[in-house]
Amino acid sequence: MKKNIIIVGVPRAGKTTLTKMILKKYPNYNLIQEDIIEEAIHQTFIRIMPKAEYEETMKATNEMTKVLQAFIFKQSMEYEPDLNYVLDSNTLPLKACKYLQQHGIIVIVLAYPNETPEDVLKNIREHDTEHDWTRMNGDALMSYFINAWLSESKRLKKEAKKFCLKFVDTGKNREQVLEETMNWLEEKLKDDN
Repeated sequence: MKKNIIIVGVPRAGKTTLTKMILKKYPNYNLIQEDIIEEAIHQTFIRIMPKAEYEETMKATNEMTKVLQAFIFKQSMEYEPDLNYVLDSNTLPLKACKYLQQHGIIVIVLAYPNETPEDVLKNIREHDTEHDWTRMNGDALMSYFINAWLSESKRLKKEAKKFCLKFVDTGKNREQVLEETMNWLEEKLKDDN
């Protein structure tokens, strides 16, 4: 039996790309994707609380998403232990990931802590697809997000080291780095069987 996998990190670091690589190589894995859960929760809050402030709605969405994705992942493993899961998450705390890693789950953290805002924007624009929300936003708005993501990238790198989690810097040569990460994962899965 293969191990469950958590891929956590900042937006636009390659989490979904790595997840797709895993699902292509190991079609027996099932995907739990935070972005989809989060959007469903957000739309629900908008419908049931139409007069709520945007910040209030987003805060509630983020909290509910954290709780729900952890619950889904836990329930999936408990009630369907013969199925394998990949959780693609922006918000799962690394302290929780350390605990999960100690219980046999493979954790990979993706971020770009050494990039400049200009490099991140260029990388985003190179990898944008027609379905990516970043494609629809102008560079000025993206700069606001990018600065937060760079700060988060630095924090994740530090925490990943502290908690002994696999950290991957996807800032430069993203395709090559993700390919190397996939090779590492294949060896890890082989070693654990």
